[in-house]
Amino acid sequence: MMRNPRAIRGQGSCIIVKATLSTTTAHTTRVITICRASGKSNGDDDAIARLQQENLLLREALAQYQGCNPSEVTIEIDKEEPSTPLPKSTQKQPRSTRAKKPNAAAISSGINWPSPSEDRFWERDAHSSPTPLPPSSSNTQSPDQDPSPLHIMHISAEMAPVAKVGGLGDVVPGLAKACLDMGHQVEIVLPFYQCIPDSAIQDLQYVLEIQVPKGHFQDGVMHGGSLKTHFFKGVIDGCPVILVRPDWEQSNLFKGDRIYGGSYNEAEAYLFFSRAALEYIKVSGSQPNVVHCHEWQTSAVPMLFWENVVVNMPSTRLILTIHNFDSPGECRQDEFAATGVGGDLFNTIDKA
Repeated sequence: MMRNPRAIRGQGSCIIVKATLSTTTAHTTRVITICRASGKSNGDDDAIARLQQENLLLREALAQYQGCNPSEVTIEIDKEEPSTPLPKSTQKQPRSTRAKKPNAAAISSGINWPSPSEDRFWERDAHSSPTPLPPSSSNTQSPDQDPSPLHIMHISAEMAPVAKVGGLGDVVPGLAKACLDMGHQVEIVLPFYQCIPDSAIQDLQYVLEIQVPKGHFQDGVMHGGSLKTHFFKGVIDGCPVILVRPDWEQSNLFKGDRIYGGSYNEAEAYLFFSRAALEYIKVSGSQPNVVHCHEWQTSAVPMLFWENVVVNMPSTRLILTIHNFDSPGECRQDEFAATGVGGDLFNTIDKA
């Protein structure tokens, strides 16, 4: 019979009660030890009195159980037990070894603040120089490598720093870099906007040309067709990218000096982009484990995947992330023809 260790906290001290067993040839002797921490108060004395009364009852019960005299169960009070030092890994590091954060002046120095007379300041770069980052710690460890790396393809309309309007442009490369650090194979499929300079892309190379299915409605009738589309590979800010550019002799999609707000129809452009991304995956022979679609611009990808592509990639899984519910995308049934598939295909109860 043994009680679990018990602690009672008083004013600035701790009472620890522990029960130990020692065996003799004749019988088992119970030794109940009270270890008292430094410091003393009336609360501590009351606690000790209660514990001694409890020990007395325990001693009588033990003596009856073992058939020995109660006097053979002794009580002794020890001095403070030495504390066990904390391991070095849990001790606080000296301040001198901690990375210092950049101060407010250093951060503000690189911001292009708008002037009262400046028009449309939100369309230009907000920084004249990158925001300074704190120096990396010398003991920073790289993330654990995934023992089962995956092939992950992101399909997105934005990617910082070359095609960024909102938070989507930051999230996509941030997620891609985190997965790359864990050992996954990652690629980002992005429209090759005219406003993206070739100089912003490392190792830019032409990959292939595909006739991507693309239709249109005229007089209530869908007319099928295709659009010559060029695909490029490169690296942007450390992330491998696949760039999609329609032939500009046939179309003006993604032409202009900005990401959004060009002379083209955005619904048509991103419906086509969704189909073009899937056609590239299928024609190139890629077998990604995960296709991660971002925002309404790529929401047609899962619809088209389950209708036209799943037979080519049976093990691929899809994710659709909506980052901003305040900016929804809508299209009419006839507009969906820009994917090369009529919208009436999805105008059924089972696909609603």
